[in-house]
Amino acid sequence: MLKKLLSTLIVGCFCLNASAAMAQSTEPQKTKQTKHAQKMKRIIFKSGVGPGNDVEVTLRDKRKVKGYVSEITDDYFVVMEPKSGASTLLDYEQVQKVRLWLVVKNQVRRDFGSPGRFIKTVGIGLGITFGAIALICVASKGCVN
Repeated sequence: MLKKLLSTLIVGCFCLNASAAMAQSTEPQKTKQTKHAQKMKRIIFKSGVGPGNDVEVTLRDKRKVKGYVSEITDDYFVVMEPKSGASTLLDYEQVQKVRLWLVVKNQVRRDFGSPGRFIKTVGIGLGITFGAIALICVASKGCVN
């Protein structure tokens, strides 16, 4: 009888430890999602409300919503499609990625959502410049010394 009681007690302790470990492993996932939602919220608040400040929102289920932000609250925001007039209510936790488009000089659009594009363009420009200088140096035999 003592063996049964001890074995039941040990199994119970293992079950409690396993459930506590599982609870801890899901906790960082929730905080990661809430941090991402807060980041998306800051981006949307910076974009502003009204036509001219267009957004392209990629959702977690891979759908894309394009238009301008017509309403912003603490819990959700609304994207209005200008052509059809359809509005989509989106929760910040649904959002995976946001791209901001600002209309400049009669529909010339600039993407301010991806700073990597600027860095990539500058890198390519520098690479072409240094490549041309090296080619001229080799062709003129001025770099031999």
